[in-house]
Amino acid sequence: QPVTRAGEGPFDMHDAALGYRANRIVELIRAGAPHNVDSLQAIQMDARDGGAENLVPYLLDCTGCVKTSEQFQEMSGLIEAWAFRMSGDELVLREDGLQARGDSEGAAAYQAVWRHLLRLTFHDELPEDSYPDGGARWFETMRDLLENPEDPWWDDVTTNHVETRDEIIERAMIQAHTELDDLLGSSTDNWAWGRLHTASFENETLGQSGIAPIEWLFNRSAPERVGGGRSIVNAVGWDPAEGYEVNWLPSFRMIIDLSDFDASTAINTTGNSGHAFHRHYADMIERWTDGEQNPLRWSLEAVEAGAADSLVLLPPTVP
Repeated sequence: QPVTRAGEGPFDMHDAALGYRANRIVELIRAGAPHNVDSLQAIQMDARDGGAENLVPYLLDCTGCVKTSEQFQEMSGLIEAWAFRMSGDELVLREDGLQARGDSEGAAAYQAVWRHLLRLTFHDELPEDSYPDGGARWFETMRDLLENPEDPWWDDVTTNHVETRDEIIERAMIQAHTELDDLLGSSTDNWAWGRLHTASFENETLGQSGIAPIEWLFNRSAPERVGGGRSIVNAVGWDPAEGYEVNWLPSFRMIIDLSDFDASTAINTTGNSGHAFHRHYADMIERWTDGEQNPLRWSLEAVEAGAADSLVLLPPTVP
């Protein structure tokens, strides 16, 4: 969206996010005010997919779909029970402290359908360097197309038959199921978005050496429960044209409490040390994955109270 209102001031650009993420942030801020550090950390990890709200009704109410395929029916059931959250973990902690099934299997099913729907709709007519990357502009493009079931974009130009929206939707549902079977197994109990949406942290030098033992030493992977996605608040990117793996992410999260700077928090993706053998080389990855943060101490008193070790620098002794 342009920075200025339409017709006011200089025009900046059209090539920008279309507001799905920004609107969700505004909604959460207004719904939870007044906020504190904990509530803002929760907002940073919000995983509701605004684009899914447009697409899911068409997947479930596909009047032109045959719907006799067991694969189609299974995908429909998972997506219908899904709450539009791109949760990475297949288990969630209930209020009574017990673990229960989350909706990550539905997230995996939906994103697989989204990936195949984009492929079936556009890859036959667009050059490879223009394949959809699945972001907010493609949310909006697909929203427009879904309202026109006979739009020429739905047709697969590589076949003699003229395909319609519902035919492409049905193919996407079935092909997504087949892919998830291959990647995660035939039991949907094993499906989880985090098992697809994996994140790896490569050292920029030795971690890309091509020598397996060296890469094993310097590179690390996040636990298989990374949530989020494109154009949502927990913006952890992936490219549907390439696969489900994370290809960009928020490498640093921070909350500053202006009423009490010592209550501020922050975290990065890996650790504070660049030494592969150091205990702080990768000790933040799991906390980052789960949306946790570390104290960000500001005052001298807070720093000294939280210190584990101190380094004292003294001038050289004069003979």
